[in-house]
Amino acid sequence: MENTDALRQTALNLLHEARRASDPATALRRSWKPVGGQLFALAVGKAALSMAAEIQVLCGDRLAAGLVVGPDATDPPGGAWRLLGADHPYPTPRNFAAGTQVARFVERAATEGTLLVALSGGGSAYLSVPAPGLTVNDLAEATRALQLAGATIGELNTVRKHVEVLKGGRLGLLARGPTRVYVLSDVLGDPLDVISSGPFAPDPTTFDDALRVLERRGMARALPAIRRHLQDGARGLHGETPKPGDSALAHIEHTVIASNATVLDAVAQHAALNGLRVEVRRNVEGEAAEAGRALAREAAGLARAGVPLALVFGGETTVTVGASRGVGGPSQELALAAALELESLLGSSAESLVVAYSTDGRDGPTEAAGALVDETSLSRMRAAGLEPERALAEHDVYGALKAGGADIPAAVTHTNLNHVGALLVRPRGE
Repeated sequence: MENTDALRQTALNLLHEARRASDPATALRRSWKPVGGQLFALAVGKAALSMAAEIQVLCGDRLAAGLVVGPDATDPPGGAWRLLGADHPYPTPRNFAAGTQVARFVERAATEGTLLVALSGGGSAYLSVPAPGLTVNDLAEATRALQLAGATIGELNTVRKHVEVLKGGRLGLLARGPTRVYVLSDVLGDPLDVISSGPFAPDPTTFDDALRVLERRGMARALPAIRRHLQDGARGLHGETPKPGDSALAHIEHTVIASNATVLDAVAQHAALNGLRVEVRRNVEGEAAEAGRALAREAAGLARAGVPLALVFGGETTVTVGASRGVGGPSQELALAAALELESLLGSSAESLVVAYSTDGRDGPTEAAGALVDETSLSRMRAAGLEPERALAEHDVYGALKAGGADIPAAVTHTNLNHVGALLVRPRGE
């Protein structure tokens, strides 16, 4: 039990480090570039409130006006800021209203001063203004259907950029004055056209690409209004998004201030300071359970060296729910699948623990931010009459993890830098 407790404390320390490294205000302050003249600021996304508050500190009374679009808050930034609440992950009429006001705000800033933009994950939902002929309900239905079909964020945003009027660089076309965009990246590899669907960035994708996403994910018939709009666009009836090299966006400067790699590096460094052999795996993608099992097999192989191990990983996995009505999330599924695989592979030769965490503070439609699973957690689930293997197969892991005391409670983090975690393995007797 002493070793198990030590392993759990190490995992909690790594979790704390992940939260610290995800702080958006610190990242913005570290990357800030002073600018003269009259300033306007727009903050959009899950980290909008934190980033707006930091911009207020950095700009002071030089800020003529500021607009925040993100989660509702009872304590919005002071000064010249206005807060527009919006919904996530599916757009609503509130999001449409917010997006419309953002367009007017950006046009005003283009004629009066420099526009500062703080962009973070969630912006795709928050800035949802449908193209003519489509509705917000069409956008919400498409988002929900593609997510359930297992579409990647790149695929989903390829469609969004071609059925809306602000994404794929279109908002940038309204920002004709000097514009600096500070980006908190929630997309692996930090592609500017995918993060929040790239409202200020040139877009390399086309209407044909968006149509192929619908076909690849089996959604062409399920989303007739979206399909018709994309088909019309492919025939040239709708204008394309601005492409790389378009001079109309040349005045816009992007700076990525933090990403999943930032958090991953901080967690790995902390694990090394705890005396663990550290291996790092970046850009972990695909089905969450399959990714968890693959990481567990690798950790089990590395553990044969007989030294305490931390296999630290970061990425963005998905869950293809299908017809299942279970409740869970990708971090929770990855953690449970990896823990079960380690249990099977290691037996009694070593102690193991898996922690997986969604940095935005909420993993799927649950009250958990992820999971911390060890052999004690699995025993508690089984003692409660729950079969973790069945819960995993039915994509219904949240209840089982909670019964096992393995859930990490959801919390408002005001950031989003994907998922991060670690598989910890310690030989018995160490």
